[in-house]
Amino acid sequence: MSSQFVSALLLASPLADETTMIEVRGDLVSKPYVIITIEVQKAFGVDIEADGGLRRFIIDPQRYKASTFEVEGDWSSAAFILALGILSGRTEVIGLRPDSSQADREIVEFLRRMGGSISLHGVSVVAQESDLNAIRADVSNCPDLFPVLAALCATAKGRSELYGIGRLRFKESDRVAAMAEGLERMGAKVEVIGDSFFIEGSRLHPAEIDPKGDHRIAMAFAVLGAKVRGVAIENAECVSKSWPGFWDCLANLGVQLREGA
Repeated sequence: MSSQFVSALLLASPLADETTMIEVRGDLVSKPYVIITIEVQKAFGVDIEADGGLRRFIIDPQRYKASTFEVEGDWSSAAFILALGILSGRTEVIGLRPDSSQADREIVEFLRRMGGSISLHGVSVVAQESDLNAIRADVSNCPDLFPVLAALCATAKGRSELYGIGRLRFKESDRVAAMAEGLERMGAKVEVIGDSFFIEGSRLHPAEIDPKGDHRIAMAFAVLGAKVRGVAIENAECVSKSWPGFWDCLANLGVQLREGA
């Protein structure tokens, strides 16, 4: 259901009195996040033995060692600002590792495939306003990109398909239902069939959006609202789960915001 269960076990297991073995039955979802967990543990002196498919892990008793560690930029949050640039101007995000193991680094490739103007310059990424085309994209390993990708697809020419969406029903909200409801309120044509989410690029209009208390849903519609002015987002403070300064950032980038009653 989530890679977080595996990451939690990996973090705790080195402190056990005896060797721990973890076996994953079925497919491990969001593998890149488990890889990041192992990388960070190694930086603090802990070695994890894992097979190539990340189905079996062996962890000997070990102790973490104090270390100076620089936390890299967050591609998940950066995706919203890059999308903002693609939809309504130009944005630059700095501090992003192009060789990161973060799954959401895939936003660069997705935007390029859609015809977006995006370029990497060392640790900075620049996105410029572009006309977008429909895309067929697998989000099974980068589920946090689904909301912002769905928002982008609603403005793209043609019919997009985002697949690998099954686990998105069990996030902070049912993100499949939340995005479908919000996009339909704005006039987009949405269809969910099995493991796929289809969006027909449409002429959108402003609407009142209920993000279901989900930070990524709120941020996705905020970015879309920068292009389709007049979008109202309820419970906007829910963004504080991952980015308390999100609204200030948008205001600093020139997005016009107004607090409702």
